[in-house]
Amino acid sequence: LKSKRLWLHLAGITIFFILVVTLITVWLSNYTRHGQQVELPSFVDMSTKHAIPLAESQKFQIVISDSIHMVDKQGGIILSQNPEALSKVKEGRKVYVTISKHNPDMVSIESLPELYGQNYERKRRELSQGYELRSRIVGERYNIGPENHILEVIYSGDTIITRNKREKNIQIPKGGVLEFILSTKSGGMIQVPDLKCMTFDEAKFLLSSYRLNLGAAQAGAEVENYNTAYIYQQEPEYLLGNKIKMGSSINVYLSEMKPEGCPE
Repeated sequence: LKSKRLWLHLAGITIFFILVVTLITVWLSNYTRHGQQVELPSFVDMSTKHAIPLAESQKFQIVISDSIHMVDKQGGIILSQNPEALSKVKEGRKVYVTISKHNPDMVSIESLPELYGQNYERKRRELSQGYELRSRIVGERYNIGPENHILEVIYSGDTIITRNKREKNIQIPKGGVLEFILSTKSGGMIQVPDLKCMTFDEAKFLLSSYRLNLGAAQAGAEVENYNTAYIYQQEPEYLLGNKIKMGSSINVYLSEMKPEGCPE
């Protein structure tokens, strides 16, 4: 213990270990950037054109992991990122992003469900949820079937589906709009019925089956009971080929006596 050489050797060993530990610490610090974490910015809603240079300037790397179609959103927009914004990460960290597609996915008309004769509201939901297609009513047409059922489907100005037709080889982009002509019980034209010689009650029953209404009824002073009185004149008058819109009214003129020329 009193040897001077021994203490010199111990001092040398101690200094050597201190130098080694210092060098290792510095090397690890440079290699792993230990303790140098930074806050990750948000790249969501940015275009890759702007996000990639921004990330590189802050020593991050953008990696596109997926792309999906988004209706009404231009292509190349970052939709999500991993790690999330404001995360504490090291410089050089890869940031995985999902972006919007430049070109929309296409839907084949052959893949669409049956549309003609189907309830519009039900099919509108199905097209929106299952195919990402939008729907718009552009007209109505009288039909003897139930109301608000699909009679025609129109895309880009062309009728693609009717009762007797379903076009093929048509591709519709997701987010596209299909236009519809729907059925309605009103607005149809029908031959004006001949009410002359009928009683008021008989005419009322007949008109209900034609989806028409009895309008004003004018009667002579002798008429005591409208229901059993006879119709001798009507407006509009009965003529072959004379049509009236369904839901319209026919005015009648009544008399107590059956008009001349009426069948027994």
